[in-house]
Amino acid sequence: MPDGPYRDNLVRTPEREDRFFESLAAGNSVRLACLAAGFNPKRIYQYRYNYPYFDQKWNDAVRAAQVNK
Repeated sequence: MPDGPYRDNLVRTPEREDRFFESLAAGNSVRLACLAAGFNPKRIYQYRYNYPYFDQKWNDAVRAAQVNK
């Protein structure tokens, strides 16, 4: 069952992760990046906390957004 405009589950695919990180790198908020990729923000934060590689990619995308301002 959907959680508002977000999907209820976190079905990660490389394509969806790419969309999420590209959106973050473009300077969008986590909420907008989640909408772009179809992720639930609560679950994506859980994933970031539990998986260091995902956290690193997240940080890289945020740094890229700051450089591109």
